[in-house]
Amino acid sequence: MKKNKTLMAFGAIGALLLTSCASGGDAEQNGDATGDDATQTVTFSTGTQFPPMGYVEGGDLIGFDIDLGNALAERAGVEVEWAESEFSQFLADVNSGRSNAVLGAMLDTPERQEALTWVDYLESGFQFFTMKDTADEHGISAIEDLCGLTVAASRNSTYAGSINDWSAENCGGDDITVLDTDGSPDALLQLRQGRAQAVMQTSEAIAYIASQDDSIMPIGEPITSAFYGIGFPKGDPMVEQFQAALEELIADGTYAEIAAEWGLDAQTVDQVTINLEGR
Repeated sequence: MKKNKTLMAFGAIGALLLTSCASGGDAEQNGDATGDDATQTVTFSTGTQFPPMGYVEGGDLIGFDIDLGNALAERAGVEVEWAESEFSQFLADVNSGRSNAVLGAMLDTPERQEALTWVDYLESGFQFFTMKDTADEHGISAIEDLCGLTVAASRNSTYAGSINDWSAENCGGDDITVLDTDGSPDALLQLRQGRAQAVMQTSEAIAYIASQDDSIMPIGEPITSAFYGIGFPKGDPMVEQFQAALEELIADGTYAEIAAEWGLDAQTVDQVTINLEGR
């Protein structure tokens, strides 16, 4: 699927992000992904609110994660199904059997490694952004200018901890205030309505939003380095299958082509790690 080039600016993106089509079949109907069936099926929990990684347009689920997941499944010799879900429910989906893996812009973290095993597939980072009018009003041109201001961040992410750590190290007591939000769409809304002066988001999401709306302004460089992972239950043989499949896609250039299609060239990985080992 091709990258969306027709979305209108920030308001339309907000509407897209706020519109989630939560559907998907039960895992019991999808076969046994770890059994001995001739054709195995993996059901991925994924999101619909996070362009360019995964979102719904015209009733279709599209994005980098979707294209990569389909290519990986084909290379691994398994069928793939997508269970559209809320980000906060991904791990519960696997625990309940609604899906048997996660591929939906979820970062591999030590905490999440307690629940699943992660195949790391894309580099990311946490970055601040604002709107140009807000930057002019509050004199924001560098990250340090956020000290003493309010930054909106989804409570379903680990953004708040990173903001607080950076603030403690760099603001000299004039700390950044974190405004917890119900998700990234809500964080964008808080910025637009003036309750926050900036938002923290992953760098690829900011690049996408800025490509659609020239009023969006990234602030500085990402303050963290992180990696997205494909999460499987511990001991699942699909960990090795998908690790090998991703290594093959990297070697033959397919992975780079998919990343380039979604503007993620700068975030590709050249080695596949499990649970951040060696990162």
